[in-house]
Amino acid sequence: MPGFAGFDVRREPDGVRRSIGVTGQFSAIDELLTGRENLRLMADLAHLRRVEARARVEELMVERGRSGWVKIERVEQRLTDSHL
Repeated sequence: MPGFAGFDVRREPDGVRRSIGVTGQFSAIDELLTGRENLRLMADLAHLRRVEARARVEELMVERGRSGWVKIERVEQRLTDSHL
C-alpha cells in the first residue's frame, strides 16, 4: 500500500491530509494580513478548533517573540489606515 508520513493513503486519507502543510509563495491577501491574522488563517486551514487556534497563535507569538509581532501589526495597521 502507498504510504505518506506513516499513513496508508487509501485507508487513512485524513491522517495524510493533516500531515501536509500549506505554504504560499504569493497570495493576494499577504499584504492585507497582520502577523496574527496570518497565523489565524493557517490555524483555520489546519482545521483547528477556535480555542485550539487561539492558544496555538498565542503560543507561536510568544515563542517567536511577541513584541516583534506586535510591532509588525502596528506598522501594518498604520499602513492600512493610511490607504483609507
